[in-house]
Amino acid sequence: MRVPPLARLVAILALSGGAAVHSAGAEEITPVRVMTAQPVATATTERYAATLQARVETSLGFRVSGKVVERLVNVGDRVSAGQALERLDPSDLNLSEHVSASQVTAAEADLTKADADFARGESLLKQGWITRAIYDSRKQSRDAAAARLRQARETLRLASDNLQYTTLVADSPGVITAVSAEPGQVVAVGQEVMRLAHRGEIEAVVDLPEQMVARLANIQFTVTLWAEPGRVIAAHLRELAPSADPATRTYRARLTLENPPDGAQLGMTATVIARDLTSSQIVLLPMTALFHDGQAPAVWVVTPTGDRVALRRVTLAGYGDDQIAVAAGLKTGESVVTAGAFKLTAQDHIRIWSEPER
Repeated sequence: MRVPPLARLVAILALSGGAAVHSAGAEEITPVRVMTAQPVATATTERYAATLQARVETSLGFRVSGKVVERLVNVGDRVSAGQALERLDPSDLNLSEHVSASQVTAAEADLTKADADFARGESLLKQGWITRAIYDSRKQSRDAAAARLRQARETLRLASDNLQYTTLVADSPGVITAVSAEPGQVVAVGQEVMRLAHRGEIEAVVDLPEQMVARLANIQFTVTLWAEPGRVIAAHLRELAPSADPATRTYRARLTLENPPDGAQLGMTATVIARDLTSSQIVLLPMTALFHDGQAPAVWVVTPTGDRVALRRVTLAGYGDDQIAVAAGLKTGESVVTAGAFKLTAQDHIRIWSEPER
């Protein structure tokens, strides 16, 4: 069938017109907001829970065994040096002291007789009435009596000391932190009956993770009390455990508080703030700039031509509520897409959007 010339002309014009419209169509340009990467110095700060303890805390026990008959202090009482804390029944030790005193009296009498015999023997020896052997025997008897007297006196002194040990006294001023023996209980020599926290330096005891041990030389410590959260107390590391706890893999550290407040009481809970003074350079970006390259975090960076973007993997130092901290992957002065990143591809043309002037 023949197509009329007019119909053919209309068809040609329609086809040619469609091609012209398609070729003249402009490529789509995506507007984006960008931010210039400017590294800033930052210091890492970490927080750990701790408790307050005295630098010196001793276990107190009697130096003799016996039955507890009196407890004179309670947990939390402040005591002074030499103050009586607890007493044992002194009955048996009183008897021991009396026996030792009697032995001293008997030994003194023996020595008096031996001295007199020796003095007479010395005179008789000069006159020739006794032999040298009898004289030597009397001298040995006197020396033995003197030795028995010294022994009896030392025994009496030991018995007197043991009698004094029936009263447990504080060896320094401090606070009683524990009581483990009550009246009526029989205790052995050296058995713990109380614990005394010595008055003086207060320390924060904290468990530090393994990764911090190597950086301790660059760590600045401060402490805040849960009871007084607004007050920051300077502290310094005094002691670090030589090995890690086998269960938690942490190292026990003791931090001495510098000028602790009056409200700092033993046993209080505190927060240890560890600030790493080794500064690092990071780039802070809005959370909207974060994209992904597979499983790795990434951001879109504007190419030098200014009209395209490239996906760049980055290393993050941390997250905030509305920010990310980029530790590596960006150069100073690069433009990073902060709005519109979710809909970009590497083939897109972009236009940097800016706030209109008002």
